[in-house]
Amino acid sequence: MTPSQAVIWARGVRSGALRVRVFDKGAKVKTSQEPVFIGESIVAEEGDFAGRVLAEGLYPSTSYAVEALFTDSQGKIVSRVLDGNFKTPPEPSSKSVVNFAWSGDVAGQNVCRDQKEGFPIFEPLGHESLDFFVGLGDMIYADGFCRQKGRYGNQQHKVTLEPSFDLSSFWKHWRYFYSEPRVQRFFGQTPYYVTYDDHEVVNDYGPKDSIRKDPSTEQPVDLMAMGQKAFRDYNPVVVGETGTGHRLYQKFSWGSHLDLFVLDTRSYRAKNSDVDSDSTPKSMLGVHQRQWLLNQLKNSKSTWKAIISSVPLSIPTGWPPTNGRDGWANDENNTGFENELKRIVQEMYKQKVKNVIWLTADVHFAQGVKYQPIAKDPDYIMWEWVAGPLNADFFPNLTLDATLKPERQLFFGPQKMGEVQSFSEAKKWFNYGKINIAESGELEVSYVNALGQTVYSQKILPQQ
Repeated sequence: MTPSQAVIWARGVRSGALRVRVFDKGAKVKTSQEPVFIGESIVAEEGDFAGRVLAEGLYPSTSYAVEALFTDSQGKIVSRVLDGNFKTPPEPSSKSVVNFAWSGDVAGQNVCRDQKEGFPIFEPLGHESLDFFVGLGDMIYADGFCRQKGRYGNQQHKVTLEPSFDLSSFWKHWRYFYSEPRVQRFFGQTPYYVTYDDHEVVNDYGPKDSIRKDPSTEQPVDLMAMGQKAFRDYNPVVVGETGTGHRLYQKFSWGSHLDLFVLDTRSYRAKNSDVDSDSTPKSMLGVHQRQWLLNQLKNSKSTWKAIISSVPLSIPTGWPPTNGRDGWANDENNTGFENELKRIVQEMYKQKVKNVIWLTADVHFAQGVKYQPIAKDPDYIMWEWVAGPLNADFFPNLTLDATLKPERQLFFGPQKMGEVQSFSEAKKWFNYGKINIAESGELEVSYVNALGQTVYSQKILPQQ
């Protein structure tokens, strides 16, 4: 979403068209008002009957109502979608308040849709007055199972899921997520920026790590193209309309206080098991995306610059360890992507890019870290705020790679793996992060669990 555009996404049940009408919500009676935008897109079996319409010609800081319906190939109405609402971002010059949330990790490790409560974290999320939500990836676990009996012994949704080895199975995982009523209500009312991590395809994948053996055929299958297509089919991302093809990484602005840089940490990365060294540095972002990020940061005039990275900075990740690191940090293994991260940070410092916050997920616990990464200038600070899981198992890990000189501000999660024994207990730890930026530019970060409890809060003043 931009001040003048919004992607409207919905799914039907047969071939035909998605028809969208957008109304200025300021009108008291929608039926007597002319829509400000009308558009449609073809839906077909090859996209699992999902469609998106790019609504254009909108105005900044304006509330809109969306009416969406599906027609068959003859133009007859066959179904209506729940009406939606959204508000466009303010102009880049506006010192507007910004309030948003982020998290990731849904339905992993057979911690799936509870039979009664669904995905309970979306209940408190639905009561937040958010400008938008950022999905940090692993919003499905396409490589995982969902059984009728969950990991914690609770009864789960009657639909069961298996690891995906064909496109229809990837789609099934997305339907399982989006058909949950709390999820539907939330995304019908909340603008959504989204990226993928690994489990939308398969654990720890990249373009050189995406082949797995299908147990039903004993044949190797390259999962990357199918998984990424299913992601594009089922999410409100612009595909091709802007001339960027399937490129996911983009910048979004929300007034003068926030620029959001959404990264693609999967499509361009080197093989995880490759060695990362000063002489042969690895790349997670690829040359073009890295240069794009540095240029955008250099030219940004916003108070805060939020970099959306699906993998964390200093928490070592990757399983099993013999397959190499999956995140930025090397720790005691020299297969991370640390040299590229150091290069990015050094260039940020050189260009005097201040007030950078990294928003991450992936590790299934919440954490806040303050960094002083420049040895000669300890006053240069950046922040990382890790959120999740929304609804998955927990993998607590207190290890921090020391390269960027981290100082832990928060750890929120169980103390050890296997500690949580019931779904009711897990709700204490399911979480999302929330950021509010005041008109003055002061930033407050907080964390909320699935019980609706605020478990942490910290205010940060921007550096001048």
